[in-house]
Amino acid sequence: FNSQLYAAGTGGLFRLNTTTNTWEHLISVTGSVGIKALEVYNNKLYLGGGFLGLTLVSNSAYSNVGNFAFWDSTNGIQIPATRPNGTVNALLKSPTTNQLFVGG
Repeated sequence: FNSQLYAAGTGGLFRLNTTTNTWEHLISVTGSVGIKALEVYNNKLYLGGGFLGLTLVSNSAYSNVGNFAFWDSTNGIQIPATRPNGTVNALLKSPTTNQLFVGG
């Protein structure tokens, strides 16, 4: 995403700083499962998993996220109006249509 490498898990979302060769912690999660899936769609990085809240390490906290959100470096975390009820295990952008598929 944005020509950078990202990784996610129970600790949240991380970005590799290629200048220092260290991982930068961007987002912390509240919930036992953490972030299980990442997908780039419409120039945003979508996050799926088993989490109730997300906190930008640099500032804001978001609660009642409901296992699904998206992030970009300009606007921060955004929460879609419609979210799945359970854990999101997979995210996939369709190669032929402008759709994002969410799997549980």
